[in-house]
Amino acid sequence: MLSFEGRARKWGNSMGFTVPKDIAEAAGIKEDDMFDVMLAKPALRGKDIFGTLPKRKGRKTTQQIMGEMNKELYDD
Repeated sequence: MLSFEGRARKWGNSMGFTVPKDIAEAAGIKEDDMFDVMLAKPALRGKDIFGTLPKRKGRKTTQQIMGEMNKELYDD
């Protein structure tokens, strides 16, 4: 399976996207071919959910806090 990042664009009353030429060629897609599409939105990051903390002397940065959370959650 091939994947690529795309951006939805409004086309009339519909939404559409283009398939990059190299992906279309690799998949053997030609004009008017039918093909299946699986869509997924990019995963949310912690800062997208919680925002960022202002930098103050002695206070941990958002990156430091997120790093500690990731270490605690994912490192064994």
